[in-house]
Amino acid sequence: MRASDRPANISGPDPIFMVIARHKAASAAFDAEIAANRADGDTTAQTASYRALWALVETEPTTLTGIRALLDHIAAHERRCEDIEGLTDYDPTRARTFLTELAESISRALARIMQENGTNG
Repeated sequence: MRASDRPANISGPDPIFMVIARHKAASAAFDAEIAANRADGDTTAQTASYRALWALVETEPTTLTGIRALLDHIAAHERRCEDIEGLTDYDPTRARTFLTELAESISRALARIMQENGTNG
């Protein structure tokens, strides 16, 4: 389920933290394949890492702390290994780019948080 499909009044911990942890684990597994010279072409680890990256924008943060953690994680990932500027969806039937989806996800999250707090910005 996409974050935009979930009700806005979700209670409990911000789901983005679990998604960040999954992306870190998937990226580490892919890095291990590269280090062991096993990453020739598309691999299961590479696919898992790519999908976990996209899950970062498919999961809407529910807290300001989650938004900051998401942005910090993406910035660190970008500095470390991947140019995400022109990254396109893993599903070729969807015409979307990573940065556009990230901006839209954060915008929706901020709008919801502001509404819940009674602020209009």
